[in-house]
Amino acid sequence: NQTLIRMTRSRRRRLSIFVATWNVGEADFAAAPDLSDLLSGASASDIVAVGIQEAGSNESALQLQSAVLSQLGPNFMHGGVSIMAALQLHVFALRDCPVADVHIGVLNTARGSNSLSGSKGATALSLHVNGTSISFVNCHWSARPERVLDRNIDAHMVLTDLELGEQRVGDFDHCFLFGDLNYRVELDFEVASTAIHKARLQASSPSRHFADLLAADQLLREMRAQHVLQGFSEAPITFEPTYKWQPNIYPREIANKRGQAPSYCDRVLYRSQPGFRLEQIEYCTSDRLVLSDHIPVRARFEIKT
Repeated sequence: NQTLIRMTRSRRRRLSIFVATWNVGEADFAAAPDLSDLLSGASASDIVAVGIQEAGSNESALQLQSAVLSQLGPNFMHGGVSIMAALQLHVFALRDCPVADVHIGVLNTARGSNSLSGSKGATALSLHVNGTSISFVNCHWSARPERVLDRNIDAHMVLTDLELGEQRVGDFDHCFLFGDLNYRVELDFEVASTAIHKARLQASSPSRHFADLLAADQLLREMRAQHVLQGFSEAPITFEPTYKWQPNIYPREIANKRGQAPSYCDRVLYRSQPGFRLEQIEYCTSDRLVLSDHIPVRARFEIKT
């Protein structure tokens, strides 16, 4: 019984958070895609954050809002939206969840000839529940495998310059940072593709075939060296790379773009201030959504408020 679940959670002062990120590649939400795979487990949460990159039109925000609410059901309301060009962040909450002090903000990190496009950067939203402050930061950072330093600069700009109310986005009690961060796997295309095919053939233990991919992952390397996103954590990755795939095909087929290795571009990370407790429940992909060349990623958390 969902009512009893919510009452129990309230007595224990635990808050369930659901986060999903998807680079939709300008897909049209007017077609009303089935979001059940993307939002699996979301309706059992108190707060749902959905980050979108490369949204295709101005109408897509309302289309997405309607599609998500239809999937979540009548117990949820749209709590807020933060939009910059093709970047959208939508936050939904249970109607009886005591959400307060909502702030939104955006930051354009594009530089050079793309500086006015708003195509790269972050959209963010913060809120308070039972005195606990939470921020959600939806990002789309510099593309191309060789631009590691540019991505690190994007991250630094977001955490330094983007404010919600009077706080920087990373300074809330809990910060969830997610999106198409665009960090790549530094392997030959054939080596990475072979690892993925071997994992599919041994479905009972696919993770060991991802070890070589993860060892060559730029973001994990840069975080270990403390070059970027200091203090942030990410759950172990046990799924296939999220980019680049042939759209509108299932099972998913790898796409070869200039010999670039399939990569974990799409991520969900988190950071909690000292003394604040967070437990990650799930970290996985939603590979049945095939509209885009990216596979969506979702995560679930519980925090004590």
